[in-house]
Amino acid sequence: MRLPIAVKERVTSEFPGTTIFLTGCSADGCRRDYCEYNISAYPAKGKTKALENAGQIYIIQPVIDIKRILASPHKVIYDPEWNMAKILGSRVKEKIEIAKKEHTKEVEVKATFNIIESFSLLEKEKIKASSLYFVSSISSISELMLIKRSVIPHPSHLASQLRERSLLAIFAEAASFDFPSSTNAERRMNKISSSFTGAEAVAIKRKMEGMINSGNIFDSLYYSYWCISNLLKMKGEGAYAIAEGMGITAEENHLRKHLPTMADTLKQLIKSNTSL
Repeated sequence: MRLPIAVKERVTSEFPGTTIFLTGCSADGCRRDYCEYNISAYPAKGKTKALENAGQIYIIQPVIDIKRILASPHKVIYDPEWNMAKILGSRVKEKIEIAKKEHTKEVEVKATFNIIESFSLLEKEKIKASSLYFVSSISSISELMLIKRSVIPHPSHLASQLRERSLLAIFAEAASFDFPSSTNAERRMNKISSSFTGAEAVAIKRKMEGMINSGNIFDSLYYSYWCISNLLKMKGEGAYAIAEGMGITAEENHLRKHLPTMADTLKQLIKSNTSL
């Protein structure tokens, strides 16, 4: 892929001397029309920004830790100073494998935390809060299931990636309390996009809206679980209060039935070195 001249000039002027990567679903060959192009600049510090060019959204992200790039699909699209050759040397595959293992561990920790929090809040009869961590666990365990099958998960593609591999059923059952209507999805889209700022808000709204307009209501709601998980990770009461306003509340009986199933699935995935 060649970057449009205006986009390339913007990136190289803000992050001179860096290597520019195409990452995310674009680099993995599964980008949809409403997905953004993820552009990473390494090594660089700063804020993630959104740039619109010819009707397309480019999310420009400075990266200081190369492992964040190596753990996911990536393509070098501009490297005038041969940074990657200097960094990776002859141990390219080894370093990529190390990055992937570290990322897998991060997802395992995230999924475990979400499950534990949901159980804990349920026992305290805080059903709404438990529901938030429950849907977050659905998303993170979905990610881990794909990783264990050597599939790179993409947040807005999670439902379709699971569906294509006949892995969605257990998660769809767990999420069955969340009514898949366009009204529900649009309300969720507006609440979530307004909870984020800048580039993230632009990308999230574009993707959720794209899925809704194409009739993939369930997939849009499923993507919202990943977004809510990220909101809950933010520090401070503000993010938690915003997440509570999403209108996601499962019945207590539903949580008591499906939380143990999600927990057992997670245990099996963590124990397994490969696919189940």
